[in-house]
Amino acid sequence: MPVANARMYSATPAVKQAWKDVLGWALEHAGLAWDLLDYDSPAPLSALWARSDLGCVMMCGLPYTRRAPRPTLVAAPVPSPGRYGARPVYFTDIVVRADSDFRRLEDTFGGGVGYTVEDSMSGCVALRRYLRRFRTPDRPRLYRKAVGGLIHAYPVGAQRHYPWWLRLRPGGRMNPVPAVQRVVRRPRDASPDAECR
Repeated sequence: MPVANARMYSATPAVKQAWKDVLGWALEHAGLAWDLLDYDSPAPLSALWARSDLGCVMMCGLPYTRRAPRPTLVAAPVPSPGRYGARPVYFTDIVVRADSDFRRLEDTFGGGVGYTVEDSMSGCVALRRYLRRFRTPDRPRLYRKAVGGLIHAYPVGAQRHYPWWLRLRPGGRMNPVPAVQRVVRRPRDASPDAECR
């Protein structure tokens, strides 16, 4: 029996429950008796997305474009903040702790940089591609260390904007974190693989 899951955007316990309610409602109205699968962190999203029994799941664009057969795209979130222009636009923000002294991306060079997982467009690949423009023969390495497998920045890192924004909403678990740079802005239907070549 197929399963449904919204882990990718289940940024807080309240948001997780809201997504379960939405998916449950949709499955009921579609007449589908699929299981709502709990698949919490730190279980890897890549293992969830590799399952052969996926019926409905929120999936990162990079594994979506690489999966064969390609899943059917049903919908994309359209967040309410004005920067999205009422469209399903894809952002990566490079964020720092609210109490840091960093004001520009260049201020972070020489320290540590964090990313989510290597197979995430917004949490790793977009950051890596964006940082290339700052490397020079005299400065081939921008950061002293890079740490992966993170949910929050350490002390600077890439975040998918939508789940990060969900955490900042009332009841979220993060304090406001300034974005020192916005990396990627493109419609959801753009191919992440094309961005990686």
